[in-house]
Amino acid sequence: MAKVDYLKECNSYGVALEDFLTQFCARCLQPECSRSQHGTSKFDQRVSTWESRLFQEVPRMAETDPRFETIRAQKFIQIDTGRVPEVRSWVDPRDLAEPKVEPPPSPEPEPTPQEPSPQVQAEEPKAPANPVKNTPNRRGQMIGGKKVDSGGPKPVLDPWEARKPPEKKAEGKVVQPGAKIRLGGS
Repeated sequence: MAKVDYLKECNSYGVALEDFLTQFCARCLQPECSRSQHGTSKFDQRVSTWESRLFQEVPRMAETDPRFETIRAQKFIQIDTGRVPEVRSWVDPRDLAEPKVEPPPSPEPEPTPQEPSPQVQAEEPKAPANPVKNTPNRRGQMIGGKKVDSGGPKPVLDPWEARKPPEKKAEGKVVQPGAKIRLGGS
């Protein structure tokens, strides 16, 4: 796109050229004007050259640089930056066959509680295969074996809770919800 000089249109009052350039052209971001600052900021330059800097002409450190050997000693792994594979056919997961799930083996029968065998006493109790399970809510039971009286839930008092203000009697007339109120004293 060819840029055009819009100085005549912008400086219609005939301000001195040097003053006009410092006051207006130095701040102008009009993309079509050749005197504007559009595209000259560091950010604009960075945005316009991102593809060449990051993909086409990637800057590399010279092997003669004294810092090169200390960086190479870090033993960075070279990653293949080849082409990313494309997904050519999509399969809906709902159409896939469900894998067969075999039932778990039945547990071995436990010894009778009359006399446990000496071998069972020496063994440490095994942790369940999945220790995180939802447990039923049992009223009055606490962790650690302590019992709670089952007289019902007791309110928990928070020592940091703000005090409730004493109830004040309403001054004036109390109206019911939905009542029409006329303001202005007439």
